[in-house]
Amino acid sequence: MSLRRGPAPASVSSGHSGALRTDLAILLVAAAYFASGRIGLLLAIPPGYATAVWPASGIALACILVLGRRVWPGVCAGSFLINVWTSLDPSAPTALLRSLLLPGVIACGAAAQALIGAALIRRFVQHRNIFEQEFDVIRLLALGGPLACLTAASIGVGSLWLSGQIDSGAILFSWWTWWSGDVIGVLVFTPVVLVWAVRPYRLWLRRQLAITLPLLMLFTLVVTVFVLTSAREDQRLRSDFDNDTNHAGQRLQVQLDRYTMALAACAGLFTSSDSVTAAEFDRYAGMLFEQTPGLFAVSWNAVVREDQRVTFEQDMRRQGFGDFRIYEVDAGGRTVPALARPEHIVVTYVRYSAPALGAQGLDVSFNADRRNAFLRAAQTGSPVATPQLKIIGDLRSVDGLLMVLAVRKHERVLGYATLVVRSSDLFDAMLGELSANGIGLRVVDHSGDTPQLMFEAGAAADGDRRALRRTSELHFAGRNWTLQYSQPGSYLVGHSTWQAWLVLAGGMLLTALLGVLMLVMVGRNARIERLVRERTGELMASEERFRSLLESAPDAMVIVAADGRIVLVNSQTESLFGYTREELLSQPVELLLPQRFHEAHPVHRAGYAKLQRARPMAEGKALCGRRRDGSEFFAEVSLSPLLLGQEHVVTAAIRDVTGRKQAEDKLNRAHSVLAATLESTTDGIVVVDLGGRMQHFNRNFVEMWGLPESVAAGGSDAAALDAVLPQLRNPQAFIDRVRELYADRNAESFDLIELKDGRVFERYSRPQEVGGEIAGRVWSFRDITQRRSSEARIRHLAQHDALTNLPNRSLLSERLESAISSAGRGGHQLGVMLLDIDHFKRINDSLGHETGDELLQVIANRLRECTRKTDTVARLGGDEFVVLLSDIRDRGDVAHVAGHIVRELSLPIHLGTHELSVTPSIGVSTYPDDARDATGLIKCADMAMYHAKSRGRGNWQWYHQDLLRANEEHLSLDSALHRAMERNELSLHYQPVLAIGSGRIVGMEALLRWNHPERGPLLPSSFVGIAEESGLIVPIGEWALQTACRETHLLQQQTGVPLMLAVNVSPRQFRQQDLVKRVSAALNASGLSAHSLTLEITENLLLVSRDETIATLQQLRELGVSIAIDDFGTGYSSLSYLTRFPVNKLKIDGSFIRDLAEDSRDAAVVSSIIAIARSLQMTVVAEGVETPGQLAYLRERGCDEVQGFLVSEAVPYAAFAATMDEVQRRGSSPT
Repeated sequence: MSLRRGPAPASVSSGHSGALRTDLAILLVAAAYFASGRIGLLLAIPPGYATAVWPASGIALACILVLGRRVWPGVCAGSFLINVWTSLDPSAPTALLRSLLLPGVIACGAAAQALIGAALIRRFVQHRNIFEQEFDVIRLLALGGPLACLTAASIGVGSLWLSGQIDSGAILFSWWTWWSGDVIGVLVFTPVVLVWAVRPYRLWLRRQLAITLPLLMLFTLVVTVFVLTSAREDQRLRSDFDNDTNHAGQRLQVQLDRYTMALAACAGLFTSSDSVTAAEFDRYAGMLFEQTPGLFAVSWNAVVREDQRVTFEQDMRRQGFGDFRIYEVDAGGRTVPALARPEHIVVTYVRYSAPALGAQGLDVSFNADRRNAFLRAAQTGSPVATPQLKIIGDLRSVDGLLMVLAVRKHERVLGYATLVVRSSDLFDAMLGELSANGIGLRVVDHSGDTPQLMFEAGAAADGDRRALRRTSELHFAGRNWTLQYSQPGSYLVGHSTWQAWLVLAGGMLLTALLGVLMLVMVGRNARIERLVRERTGELMASEERFRSLLESAPDAMVIVAADGRIVLVNSQTESLFGYTREELLSQPVELLLPQRFHEAHPVHRAGYAKLQRARPMAEGKALCGRRRDGSEFFAEVSLSPLLLGQEHVVTAAIRDVTGRKQAEDKLNRAHSVLAATLESTTDGIVVVDLGGRMQHFNRNFVEMWGLPESVAAGGSDAAALDAVLPQLRNPQAFIDRVRELYADRNAESFDLIELKDGRVFERYSRPQEVGGEIAGRVWSFRDITQRRSSEARIRHLAQHDALTNLPNRSLLSERLESAISSAGRGGHQLGVMLLDIDHFKRINDSLGHETGDELLQVIANRLRECTRKTDTVARLGGDEFVVLLSDIRDRGDVAHVAGHIVRELSLPIHLGTHELSVTPSIGVSTYPDDARDATGLIKCADMAMYHAKSRGRGNWQWYHQDLLRANEEHLSLDSALHRAMERNELSLHYQPVLAIGSGRIVGMEALLRWNHPERGPLLPSSFVGIAEESGLIVPIGEWALQTACRETHLLQQQTGVPLMLAVNVSPRQFRQQDLVKRVSAALNASGLSAHSLTLEITENLLLVSRDETIATLQQLRELGVSIAIDDFGTGYSSLSYLTRFPVNKLKIDGSFIRDLAEDSRDAAVVSSIIAIARSLQMTVVAEGVETPGQLAYLRERGCDEVQGFLVSEAVPYAAFAATMDEVQRRGSSPT
């Protein structure tokens, strides 16, 4: 930057515009000085006449240097305004004149300082750009700072001393702080402004920021620390002030509390005694003075009525008070006899702590303030203080106050105990502690309408803005006092530490030094940059000549420095690698190599740099290069050492040899692919030339044929053939085919070869062509032994059952179709049996699917044993099997096989620890009598099988036309049953249940009936199964439950007997999720008690979903419903199941009762069931009791209840009451 004076006007015509620019510059300088001065004042130390840093001094000097001397009025105006701002005092003409004159003198000093500094700098700093020379920077700051700043400090402090603003003792310190503040302002802010005025601006922008930002950051940090330090100092002073005033206030409160206690003690003396003498009072008052320092007087003021006045005066004289009289003080302060008034409050006894005139006999009620205080004390019964008033009896006539407490006896005020306290005694001790800390006190009484100033000492002036102030309230004996504390700013200044100022001064000095350092560094960098630009220009010409040589080279040329940086490239390098010249320069040469070479290349590069001779292209090493897009190419590189200036570099000539390399690689890959293909295939391959030599073969060929190593190594086709032929099943056919192919060179062949060890090979042969001509023959052998075995296994699995290995439905259909065709051609018969295992699902559910699968395997084996090898036994799925008997003479052959199967499958089967007895149900159809196609035969056998089930299971049945009609009837019933509920065709009958012990009817079982419109009444056995299959059993069962509950409740009301109702619940109905809710709803709707209902479930239901079944039964039991197992003994449950399930009753199936007298096994079963029930505390009910003998047997065995035709058949609801009466008339036994 050049330092120059402001430009002279160019012509008269431009004079006005120049003057305007000058005026604007002056205004801007004045505004800048004022604003920066305000910032400086914010950092001023008390009491505000000096600051540790004055930014305005640095800005003023910079403005004079940049804009010229013409803007000095702006400096003067800005200084004048900032000083007037801080010192203007319009209170008096003299003060106003002084507050305007002094800022003017200081403003002239500020302008003179800026002008002198600028003149010194222009005189001794001659370089065209001061920021490029370190000594110029130092001279600029030294001349404009420490030297020039002597001016304003001397003028300013001198004027302050002359005007009396500071005394002689503060001159040196004030001058030092003024001068140091200006110097720091110049050192910090002059460089910042100057560096932003440097031209050209764009070239210096980065340098300006490099100087300004650190300075501003450090300046901000210093100011922040200063503010925090000042705030901490203010907080310390405020805390000390608060602590001192709190302590003083507490001390005053304690003193007043002592006075109150002394007053109460004095009153107590007169309360406790009817007559207190003067001597007693004196002794007691002396004790109070000792215990309560600060009291002026203690008195007893008796209440004397006007009619008692003379008597009271005489009595007091007799006590030794010779001239005692009741008096008062007039307006002139003279004592006169008290005026007549209804009552006098007379100072009777009084004791002073210091010499006093005395006030004995004074009627204190003569004064309104005193009288009002005594009256309030009488009214409130509490201590009352008077306003501050003149104390009567004091030699000095000082201010004080009275504390009064009324003494009553028998609801009458006898007098008043009174304490007299002088204000000086009350507040002086408190003021001494406050004064030591420079704190003033003002006490104001706000008890009356007008505040009364009671005491004031050392209070700060109201205009003292730096003073600390605090106000507290004190409530005492009916008075409201305000304590106003203040600590003047002058005291704060004298007791403040210099820590904040030192922080600010030291921080600003550090900031200034940093600015100097940054300015020197930036200047040096600027000089270096200029020299570099000059030297660069010289090198560019030399580089241009060298670059022309590189551009003429046919190869890519890259010049690399010793540290691996790319120094120079030619245009061929840009074309080859895809980078621009600018992108490559200064980059590491590894940029042009694939990533995998980056780690090792620096070592090789270090060796290249030491080359002392050129390595020509012929000696180059083939490497890989990497283009910008990531693609790679093969390159041949030649290296040459080169001295470029003072630097040793390496020149690399790079040539793309990708085409040549690709051709070589293609040939190598062809050989590699051939070898890899031969070895990777699972086939055995051998290539034989026209001369009978094995040119190529793979390892699989040798291992497949087990060729000795000598044969393989020899390469003779004839020797290999000799080793192969002994392994073949048909060697002659093999050799014949070989000869045929060698005879016809163009022929191709594919066939299978079987070996003696069971292996099977596929053989494929084709001619080998090279250049369009046959050069030999390729033989390929593939071992397909495992594949053929797998295919056979897959075909078997597709047609056979995985569990039993029997033919499945698919294979059965093929064989049945084939058998029908054969029988049709031969005129013979076929037999088809369809069978399943009775109650197989119970076994699966109770013993598990694994046991069920084992059972099916045993059954499959027995079926094989019962049939011929020419017959077919197939499994359709589940427990369904089909037996196809082919080529039978007549139906007798079929009947014989069917009976044999029934007997064999009914034999006991042992599976682990289980012994199972199962029976089959078999349906038989024949060809051509029953059907002439496979589907028809299976369908007829299926109907016959269901007929066998209906005949009691465990048998076989022929198909006949009646079964077809029965099936049609089944469908008809199913259709009609859907409409039965809508038409109200269903009804309930009730079979009585007899208690054997009492011979009385105790309950009934609800039995379903269907009044078919065409067939009449139908028993449940004819349609319940159909309802179960179709799902209608659920709504039918719910209807039956609701109806039975309703009718049973009516019968209970009609007969007066608490009849028990038993209702059957089908398995499908039981498995409904809301069964318990439906039962509860039926009971609530009918009014029947839950304890009157028993739900009967089948024994097999306990074996399915045991956890869910237990949960449902438990919920029913909690409802109050009983549970009975119907047809017990016909299923597969065991004793362990009965102990786990909440069951109340066991109902013995009627099949055991029917043959009770003839079949000992049935009798044993019945006895066992009764014994089990008794051991489990269950009720036993026998079904199907029809004879007296059966009843007698059951009675002997301990059976509880019976039902059956012996008691009564099932009757409609309307007839049940009459049936009960009839049974009762028969007596206790139906026999």
